[in-house]
Amino acid sequence: MKGVIITLLFGMALTPAMHRQEVVKVDALTNIPVVVGEYIGWENGADGFVMQEDPADSDIYVKSFTDKPSTTVQIVKQGTWERFKAQQFDKANSNHGNIVFAEGDPGNEDQAIFVMLPTASLTVKLYNPDADEMSPAGPRRITVDVTGVNYGGLSYFVLAGSAFAGQDSWKTEYEANRLYGVASSEGRYYTITRSFTAGGEFKMFMWKTWRGDFGWSSFDALRSNAAGVLEQAGSNIKVTAAANYMVVADTKTMKLYVHNEGTTSKTVSKYYGAELLEKEAAWSGIDYHPTYVTKAGKRIEGWYTDAGLTNRYVPGAVDSDMNLYAKYVDNVDTKLTVFDRGEVISVGDMYAYGWNSDGNQPLGTWPGSKMTKHGYGYHSFDVVAANVTENIIFHNNAGNQTPDLVWEVGKNLFGHDGTQYVWAVMTDVHHAATLFAIRILHETRLCDATGATNKVPADKWTELAGEFNALSAEVKAELRDAPALVGGDLVAQAVARYDYIVQKYGIATYANFMERVVGPSPVRQPIVTEHRSLIVAGGFAFMAFITLAGVGLFARKRRTK
Repeated sequence: MKGVIITLLFGMALTPAMHRQEVVKVDALTNIPVVVGEYIGWENGADGFVMQEDPADSDIYVKSFTDKPSTTVQIVKQGTWERFKAQQFDKANSNHGNIVFAEGDPGNEDQAIFVMLPTASLTVKLYNPDADEMSPAGPRRITVDVTGVNYGGLSYFVLAGSAFAGQDSWKTEYEANRLYGVASSEGRYYTITRSFTAGGEFKMFMWKTWRGDFGWSSFDALRSNAAGVLEQAGSNIKVTAAANYMVVADTKTMKLYVHNEGTTSKTVSKYYGAELLEKEAAWSGIDYHPTYVTKAGKRIEGWYTDAGLTNRYVPGAVDSDMNLYAKYVDNVDTKLTVFDRGEVISVGDMYAYGWNSDGNQPLGTWPGSKMTKHGYGYHSFDVVAANVTENIIFHNNAGNQTPDLVWEVGKNLFGHDGTQYVWAVMTDVHHAATLFAIRILHETRLCDATGATNKVPADKWTELAGEFNALSAEVKAELRDAPALVGGDLVAQAVARYDYIVQKYGIATYANFMERVVGPSPVRQPIVTEHRSLIVAGGFAFMAFITLAGVGLFARKRRTK
């Protein structure tokens, strides 16, 4: 999806706000918390902004406001600009996570919480301002509760760029470029329809700031019916044909859709049995692809048009409101494996970073979990059922990584099949056979391919035979019957080398301890001295490896290093 980006939901590195005085951090004079913000005010010492403990002796500090437009919220220590970090925003215990988002980079000194739509009331609570381990309020955190949301109101999102005639490029202060909420979506969708110039470029930001930086990496062509007139221009979205277009911001997927003027939508109600999971817009002029709905301990196997789960939904145009039904399967403990042929990704170590569409990161925050390195590009990691994720990235934490991948249901091997990287199944038996295959490849790595000299130590061959005898009957059979293929997986490579040695040097010294059927002639594709010379270079259209880059506000949390 993206040159690596991070969502408002989970935090990132951000540029300072453009619209107010420079913030100078000074030593804290007090821990009395004060609420400030764009449409709240910036009086960091005024009594009217000070949070009050409520109830008494609770160590919970509260401040409420009424009739506010979309705004920023920050909490500072009275008399200073020292902030209580926005990353401490507790979305789960705030009452409307659809319209309240927080920045989360602990290294940024100018973080904010954003309330995206106008509200009748806005209540900010700070728990345990002194971060006292004995506080009755528990860990320090911030909640923001709202009432009377104007779902169709003027939002805090704004477009900026060179695509708008008569404007200074990239100013984020034009009211005409602000998006409005879609009233029926209750804070999920925000739209604007306006004219764009040919050859112009644009992004979406937060009002009067450079925060957000929703550009090309946030653009979802699959769900955009005007995708044909848009192209990448660095990190910007470039418009190739002048016209009026509708831009939609989806705060569930953290994506931008761009549609032709006049695009309408139908409502898709998504169910799990009788439980309504969510309602989603299906836009005209483009096939509808359902977005994922996370359910703890489960993965979606597919979407169906009937409650009996017999008619699988095929993406297509949606002409009227419709229902879809999710089929989930239970997660199971999984041995996640990667075969990185030639160690293209995993120069050094291999990490697995996974996330779900609800924002959880079960394998840990970036860089995720370090996998066990077995050698020759093979890595594994045991994932308990509760930590199986919807999406995953494999990377070496040094710049090499896969694109964002959907972890396919029922698959546990991501590897290079000789042509491209694909998902497949690695059984426990084949995993054990692969580990022994790596032993063969390692101990015979100096084997001479021409026969002029024999560099396979006889004692190592005897050692391998002893290790083979200790394997289970199932693993022995897997190795005995495996096809020999120099360009295959590690088992196929290892038995090809094994067969060659047995053929060429005879069983007197190099016994056929695996009892493989080996032909009498050593005429076979020569063995190579190093696994790296077996690299199959094709098939990287799918992999398009990317270098870790700077991040934008709404894109995913995961790449903050």
